[in-house]
Amino acid sequence: MGVPNPDRTPRDGTTAARRMACLAMPCILALIPVVGMIWVSAPELAPPVISVARIVAVLVATTSLFQLLLRWRPAVVRANMIGLALLLMGLYPAVRVAASSVGIQETWAAGLYLPLCLLSGWSAGRLSADATMLLNDILSTVTSVLVVFMSALVYRVYVRPAPYQPSVQRAIERLSSPLPLRASEDWRPDVYDLVLDGMGRPDVLERDYRISLRPQIDEFHAMGFEISANGHANYVQTQLSLASMLNVGYLDELASAEGTGRERGPLRDLISKARVPALFKRLGYRIEFLGSGYLSSGAFEQADVCDCPQLWFADAEVGALSLSPLKVFSGGIGSRAHYDRCMTVFDQFERTRTDPAPRFVFAHVPMPHPPFVADERGEYTRSSKPLSGGDGSFYLGSADEYKTGYRAQATFALTRTARAVRRIMEDAARHHRDVIVIVHGDHGPRLGFDALNPQAGSGQSALPILLAIRWPEGHGRVADPESLVNVYRALFGHVFHIDVPLLPNRSYISPFDRPYITIPVPSETLRVTVNDARTPRAPVASYHSTSSGLK
Repeated sequence: MGVPNPDRTPRDGTTAARRMACLAMPCILALIPVVGMIWVSAPELAPPVISVARIVAVLVATTSLFQLLLRWRPAVVRANMIGLALLLMGLYPAVRVAASSVGIQETWAAGLYLPLCLLSGWSAGRLSADATMLLNDILSTVTSVLVVFMSALVYRVYVRPAPYQPSVQRAIERLSSPLPLRASEDWRPDVYDLVLDGMGRPDVLERDYRISLRPQIDEFHAMGFEISANGHANYVQTQLSLASMLNVGYLDELASAEGTGRERGPLRDLISKARVPALFKRLGYRIEFLGSGYLSSGAFEQADVCDCPQLWFADAEVGALSLSPLKVFSGGIGSRAHYDRCMTVFDQFERTRTDPAPRFVFAHVPMPHPPFVADERGEYTRSSKPLSGGDGSFYLGSADEYKTGYRAQATFALTRTARAVRRIMEDAARHHRDVIVIVHGDHGPRLGFDALNPQAGSGQSALPILLAIRWPEGHGRVADPESLVNVYRALFGHVFHIDVPLLPNRSYISPFDRPYITIPVPSETLRVTVNDARTPRAPVASYHSTSSGLK
């Protein structure tokens, strides 16, 4: 190697074609993690176009800035310096796997590999003229191959995605087919449904996490809520759980059609086209959907109001960053946006009515599920950990950190929910409206849950959930929906006299990477976990009086 000088500058480095190629090359090589993220995630659920566009814009802008800072170097040299460093950074996943196989922690692997990538860029700027041209030709070839692969991938995933298999499409259509509607009913109470992601059942939280939510639960009882003594989810993953609940049926046919498949598009479609909001729409309701900020959870197609933005740093951004050594240096990037979205959903859930039509409001708050970004008072914790919603064995932290973080967010989430419900009830009273409020988890906490090879026994902690329903005075329940699949069956039968009898309560767990491989969990293992004398009407109140010695 030698120090380049004007006399040794590559002789064709100033041609227009070469300059354009040199300008584009680093920008394209910077997209390697994005291409990898789309390639890896597409079989399950392709990342949102808006997220991909944002990531590409940021990477191109950043790469262009580096080119501007090195503008005093010849175009070919500049492209080589930035391009080689980016190419090596794009190979990080292979380095991470190799380091893991020999027991090197990822923090150390990334800490050593990133300087190596930067050093390679510096070295590329000190090559001889011939070596510079050779390296540029190699990088240009790699770039061309990447462009071809990227174009084919984008075309296959976004432009012409493969249709579902006929059996899968039939399952989606049957599961989301319209429910029978009887003659018009005069009573149209407002219905509010708040999903607290990962909110477990109080008795299980006391048993496994030493979390006491007694003050919050007492407040719910004071507002007229009935809390199911044996409330549980039917599935252990959010998309499965909500797709089943919102279509008032089990996903057996879809699971049979998908088999060992990983595709989650059908689940998002089932949420988007769900029976529940469709029926409310036919009944003249105003449909309001408040999303978690993560588009993987879907959004109602028939929503009159869809407050469902994609966070600036969400699934796709985390996925792309995870394929780069910069991952371990990302700190708390995105945590504030996640926290702010949680607060916004609470605020929007309780907002006053502006339309005379009856309301169906469905809101999804992504807590107490990880990441843990709020304390018990709801204050932002200024987390310095890389943003990750990893749960179960994917959680990036210790068991103590999980329990502490979960305890804080569960306490805050229920306290904030109680405040929202009070405001909803006050607003309903001002407008002389009856109101039904449903508050529930979609699954419980999953500390210790083997995400790739779960056993039926782990469902005893991960499936029990808070399931609380407030019926209007004089319109009490006639059935106890112990699991989510029966919530709207009970509501539609009771309120609108629709013939949708309750289904047997069944529950399943499944691996995160093979969601349709469902493992039954015996219902008796999900029953209450303390000795008490519960009554169907006030199960948690009885639980309080008989377990006061627990902490």
